[in-house]
Amino acid sequence: MRTLTLLCFLALGLTVTAQLQHQLHGHISNMIGGDVGVDHLVNIGPQHGQYIPLNTDVAGLQAHMSHVFNVPHINWNIGTFHRFQSMYFGSNAKVYSLTFYNQVNSGGQGFVLAQANIGFRSGNSVQVATAFGLAMISAKQQYNQVPHQVCRRHLFSKKCHTEVTNVPRGFHHHEIEAIIKNTERRASLNMRNSLGLGQVEESFALSNGFQDEHNKLRALYPEILYEYFDVNEGDIGHWNDILFQAMKGHGDQDARNRIYQFLAAHGRSNFIWAANHERLYYMIVQNNGNGTFNLHVSEFIVAAGQRLPVGAFATSVGGWSLERGGEGANPSIHQILAIFHFK
Repeated sequence: MRTLTLLCFLALGLTVTAQLQHQLHGHISNMIGGDVGVDHLVNIGPQHGQYIPLNTDVAGLQAHMSHVFNVPHINWNIGTFHRFQSMYFGSNAKVYSLTFYNQVNSGGQGFVLAQANIGFRSGNSVQVATAFGLAMISAKQQYNQVPHQVCRRHLFSKKCHTEVTNVPRGFHHHEIEAIIKNTERRASLNMRNSLGLGQVEESFALSNGFQDEHNKLRALYPEILYEYFDVNEGDIGHWNDILFQAMKGHGDQDARNRIYQFLAAHGRSNFIWAANHERLYYMIVQNNGNGTFNLHVSEFIVAAGQRLPVGAFATSVGGWSLERGGEGANPSIHQILAIFHFK
């Protein structure tokens, strides 16, 4: 009987892990944008994908929290399970996150590292999985073709013809955009392929939300990092811990207290927060009415040389209200608010 019970437990664990793997596969699919042809612009460098599952309990998750993954080819150390800390604060908490680390420079050199996380907690049991995808590129030299007249004299005659000289040039903005989108696609495909499941249905909860948000700030900033982060069924009693972890410790307590006031008073509310000169947060908070809440946090880190309206804080339960204007910046907080509509 004990052997049968153990086998049933193991089978259940494998089933849960398989379901987690398939859901992660679907969420990664939402990171894969349309194909953009850039073969004439870049050479494709080393590619890599890695899938890391963990089936444990809360104590085991905490023991793995300091684990880092060394990304091949770029020698980056990145936290493997660090985005699951919010699962400590809800016995049925669920965590999802999708991240692009965009390191493609204006010269068309660099890489994109994609990371996807998914985790579920049921009581004390925890199932989490992390995947990484890397795509490296190097630029092909681009040229402007400049025509010019070449003439040669022969005795009493002169013959002229047009020759074209290739003059080296840098990349245009639309070319850099195409390179970034193509490299993000490759990184996402490498990550999804690491799960070994092939093609699956791409109709999961994030659907178009990831791509929509990813493209919004590109109209204003060439952001270098974008993360889509969800916590479902977090314990309202731990709202501050969850929000602090979701924002990686950035922002001030007064604004977090204001978010809680909306959480307590409304079923659903939105926020825009420029926590510092490089980090902008778009948040959706939903009170589930049963002592738990759902939190969505989109984090944008803008590129060097850009500056956000630091301290700006806006709230919404149907239309934006700017509660703190923040520092003056270009683009302005009003331009930012105009591209984020209440959901």
